[in-house]
Amino acid sequence: MTLCAATLGLAVVGVSPFGVEEVSGTQEVVRGSVVALLVAHFLLVVVVVMKGKYPTALIGLFLTPVVWYAAVRLARPHSPWVRRFYSPARMQHATARAAELDRRWGPVRERWADFIGGSPSVPDPPSPAAPAPSSSPSKQSSGG
Repeated sequence: MTLCAATLGLAVVGVSPFGVEEVSGTQEVVRGSVVALLVAHFLLVVVVVMKGKYPTALIGLFLTPVVWYAAVRLARPHSPWVRRFYSPARMQHATARAAELDRRWGPVRERWADFIGGSPSVPDPPSPAAPAPSSSPSKQSSGG
């Protein structure tokens, strides 16, 4: 969320820099429109984040059609958006859809995460079970 706010804030400052005195009426309208579109874009990114679609929000931060599309799609089942706005029937539909999505794309996401961050190391195999000491006292033989 902070990355989103910082990026869009820099874009707003770049479109409407402070300290510029000689701006025509047309330039003011264009700059105001662009700032309004950037604010609307930021609000859509917030909606996508609230829907629990973090990677899509990050991509949508730079590709506007992605965030528009993601904003109208169903939310992830455990997101704040679902808890606040969904009926039980819609929640069930979102859960089924998320399960199908995770079944299909889960292995791809896992391979990608392993590629980027390195695959997890295999844990050490368990050591062979040592014989438990007997609780009875051992008999010593007397040698003779």
